[in-house]
Amino acid sequence: MAHGRRIHTKVLEDLVLVSVELENGVLGTVDVSKVGQARTGRFEFVCGAGQLHGDQIHCYLEVVTGNTVAPRQTFNQVPTVLHLLRDWQAFLEGRGQNPVSGEEGLYAIRVCEACITSMVDQRWIEV
Repeated sequence: MAHGRRIHTKVLEDLVLVSVELENGVLGTVDVSKVGQARTGRFEFVCGAGQLHGDQIHCYLEVVTGNTVAPRQTFNQVPTVLHLLRDWQAFLEGRGQNPVSGEEGLYAIRVCEACITSMVDQRWIEV
């Protein structure tokens, strides 16, 4: 299920909150926004084994198991789209493997479409 708002543009949501239910009972939220000067790319996933949460924009990850919070892990931000485009170029030129299978690409599009439908219809969408 997704909720979103268009604040600065008429064609693309600036603020999106997605609630997900994955396999094996994993529940999660993804919160992305680019409303003001600051951006966010927060995520949290919860299951019987623990919790995983962090922010891809602010480059941190935390793991919670029981009542124990592991030390925060930080990582460097990497321009993933540029790397993916270079990998695809290599694939198309016969110099590398396809970086994303057709099935994975189609599933990603279905998830995005489900988010848009959920925002419009205000209901859960199964993918």
